[in-house]
Amino acid sequence: MPEHQAAPPPEGGPDGGPSGGRERRPGGRTPVVLGPFAFIKGWLIAVVLWVAGLCIVQVTQEIISSRQADGGANFVPGMIMMLVVYGFGTALLVATPLAALLAFLLRPVQNQWLHVAAFFAVPTLTYWVLGGLLGLGWTPAALGFWATVGASAAVGRLAVWRNVTAWQDDALQPGGS
Repeated sequence: MPEHQAAPPPEGGPDGGPSGGRERRPGGRTPVVLGPFAFIKGWLIAVVLWVAGLCIVQVTQEIISSRQADGGANFVPGMIMMLVVYGFGTALLVATPLAALLAFLLRPVQNQWLHVAAFFAVPTLTYWVLGGLLGLGWTPAALGFWATVGASAAVGRLAVWRNVTAWQDDALQPGGS
């Protein structure tokens, strides 16, 4: 079995009970944990999807505008490189801490569809606020543009649905050993 896949749960809990290998908290809730592999996989899928979308939109716009202006200048290769560098840089500086915080805050939430929805809404609104503060506008069109970030993050979270671990670890709890 590859290292990145979670081992199948044992037939019963540690005491032979029906918990399926998932130890439960006293309240009966099991935290949903994104491990390092799932986090990196989701982040890479989201960022590559977002940067590829930006490149497609920008290249299409450049091709259309250069034809309309009857100009022979084509800046597509340089533009793609700039989008890749700035896209991955922004993802490292803003999206990585945001995703880590969101994954941590969503641990008690069992419904993974709520995780996917949160990974859409929170990055969309965060980037919209950051874009507005940086002078890129507070318009619905700007919100639509930043929704591409949220959509990519949601797809990245959806891609790691089966890679999450639902388990109890006292070391993860405050005061745990």
